[in-house]
Amino acid sequence: MVTPLSATEFLRLDSRLAPYAQDFTVPEFPVTPQPFRHLVEAILGQQLSGKAAAAITHRLFTHLGGEDRVTPENLVETSVEDLRACGASRAKANTILDLSRHVISGALPLPIIHTLPDEDVEHILTKVKGIGPWSAHMFLMFGLNRKDVWPIGDLGVRKGLQVILGLESLPDPKEVATMCEMWRPYRSSVAHLAWHVLDRKKEETSKLP
Repeated sequence: MVTPLSATEFLRLDSRLAPYAQDFTVPEFPVTPQPFRHLVEAILGQQLSGKAAAAITHRLFTHLGGEDRVTPENLVETSVEDLRACGASRAKANTILDLSRHVISGALPLPIIHTLPDEDVEHILTKVKGIGPWSAHMFLMFGLNRKDVWPIGDLGVRKGLQVILGLESLPDPKEVATMCEMWRPYRSSVAHLAWHVLDRKKEETSKLP
């Protein structure tokens, strides 16, 4: 019986990825036991620094009465103005409220979402106003620990691949979608490597005189 390759082994055996993967171990993320809270935190943190996102999240959780009170039933009773007072933008407030309504109605079956195929998870999540493919991909990777997600719209992945593949120009999402086929079923790991390469490049650049 052939033992499947680990994600890290796969990266180190690919001729184009290997030069960047020798000092890299693919991270593991446990399946979140609180998918609703995870999504709320992800929405609040979009396009913000970690510090700013943490501050807004803390204010909202305090307003609700603690982490255990972060439920769709409690949030749907919260006004946009209250959410904005906690630091959420109007768009994010409306997304959180629409998310809450979808969960309550059953249109977004969070109790069983971890059992659904990736495509179904993305389809269901993007029915929520304000949650697009990128957010769905991040939930699949970081909330559900799915191994073969390819976030073609992520700028960091595209920039990382530009470095790895030695491309003169930044690949567009369509190009990224095409080039990923050879990396199935380890595409999440390739995305993590691309982020790692980009972070390392930024560190090296910051050290230049």
